[in-house]
Amino acid sequence: MGNNISCCEAQPDNTNEIKKAEGDDDTFRRAKGHLKFSTPAPVVEISTEIQNNFEKNFNSNTYEKTDQNQDQNQNQDQNQNQDQNQNSYIEKQFQVMEFKPDINLIYEFLVNVKSWRSNDVLDRFISEKILEKKASKEIKENSQWDLSPYLNQTEFRNSDIIELPAVYLNKENKNEIYKGSWIVGKREIKKDDEIKDLTHYMKFHGYGIFIRKDGYVLEGIFRYGVLDGPGKIYAKNGDFFMGDYENGLLNTTGKFIDYAGDIYKGEFRNNRMEGNGEEIFIDGSFFNGEYKNNKKNGEGKFIWPDGSCYQGKLVDNLFHGYGEYQWSSGLKYNGIWNKGLMEGEGIILTKSGDYYEGDFMNNKKDGFGLFWWNENKYYLGYWKQGVQHGQGKFFKDGKVMIGIWELGKFTSHLELKNIEFPQRKFNKKIDF
Repeated sequence: MGNNISCCEAQPDNTNEIKKAEGDDDTFRRAKGHLKFSTPAPVVEISTEIQNNFEKNFNSNTYEKTDQNQDQNQNQDQNQNQDQNQNSYIEKQFQVMEFKPDINLIYEFLVNVKSWRSNDVLDRFISEKILEKKASKEIKENSQWDLSPYLNQTEFRNSDIIELPAVYLNKENKNEIYKGSWIVGKREIKKDDEIKDLTHYMKFHGYGIFIRKDGYVLEGIFRYGVLDGPGKIYAKNGDFFMGDYENGLLNTTGKFIDYAGDIYKGEFRNNRMEGNGEEIFIDGSFFNGEYKNNKKNGEGKFIWPDGSCYQGKLVDNLFHGYGEYQWSSGLKYNGIWNKGLMEGEGIILTKSGDYYEGDFMNNKKDGFGLFWWNENKYYLGYWKQGVQHGQGKFFKDGKVMIGIWELGKFTSHLELKNIEFPQRKFNKKIDF
């Protein structure tokens, strides 16, 4: 142990490089900005308004009937009961999101086949709506899909399937539109048939486009009223979802492109990002890792365009647990994070070689730690808000100073026997 250093010589070297990095709020704001919450894929729901219209119209049957039609109705009712028994499993499976359209409205389109052949107003409206939702380059490039393998399946080619032009699902309010294929029970109906009576359930079945009254556009393969197969959802705010749907929910791999153009590719569970995935941000940033409940949870790696990177644990979109962060300047931190902040034990290393190992709080040195410039100069002691504060020992060129610091300034000497330090091992070899 060397001789004591006098107070006037006790000027620990400046640590501005580390303090600047610790206070670099822009770095952490940027990180948190990319660790953003993303809305889950919208659930494919059918409005209660349409279901109520179905029950009302189905029971009242307001259009004119002939005696022949009434006999036809009785036969159809018997067929309907048989169909319901045969399809009881399917009905239960799709009960929650079962689609029941306005029978009177569909009846008019079936009866007056010629009336809609020359009327393409709704078709043009749907085309414009889709184009409007494909505003970003990313959505245009990612929304291409070959559906022919699915549409060639037997269940989409039988005689119960009919295809209609765009039709309002609520004639009075005109706020929901569907264009595509329908299934009409077991009865054989051809496109040019004039139907005098219609009492069977009709459901979206096959390829279709559904514009909901809340502004969402659903496109893809429908089975018994819900997306079930390749599907796309254009959200009201410009977000886009694409994947293989199961009973109206994303439960496999898919894509989510938000209104700004950021892209998620990965696994979904019940319409939420969950499992392994990656995000490519419009500014060139990149994340790959684990997701749970629509947020980044688990192990992950972030890379920013300027070369900064983070690899480690995340909880609810924040660095949390052990992680390594490297700034573009060359500054590195390895240690514990708490809700996005350096808090706990860690090591920070500057590009020039200055080294701190110890406790952190709120992104600053706070607690007990060792600051090491080189083998001939280091400080061991307590810190507060990034500067020496409390008992400490400063070693330089074989000499040592022991005493009390207050917010970075040496205030008084102490005897070595009066120093109380916790038992802590460091990676640097020190000898006081």
